[in-house]
Amino acid sequence: MTTSLQQRETHTEEGGSHVITTSGLSEMAASRLPSAALSLKQFLQRQRVLGIYRNMLRAIRKVPDQADRKYLSDWARDEFKRNKNATDQDAIRMMITQASNHLEELHKSLALAGR
Repeated sequence: MTTSLQQRETHTEEGGSHVITTSGLSEMAASRLPSAALSLKQFLQRQRVLGIYRNMLRAIRKVPDQADRKYLSDWARDEFKRNKNATDQDAIRMMITQASNHLEELHKSLALAGR
């Protein structure tokens, strides 16, 4: 068996062997990436949106009335789902601001209710 940076032979359990080249490894690694990988800015923005969504659902769990909780959780889920394919950066920033404001209002209402 020869081992080098360019070529490596591997043996299977059945006794056969395969030759893997470094270019084959990079092709395999590249195929695991989603076809539209996010930029760092998009990744961070996505993490922020997911964080707001999680915090909103956590806050909604503190709402005392079950009907209000159901309404608010359905509303939040529908709003986030409706906008999940948005691509316009200005619109996304505006939606993040609006969602943060809604979350802040919910926290204030819960604080007034003693929750």
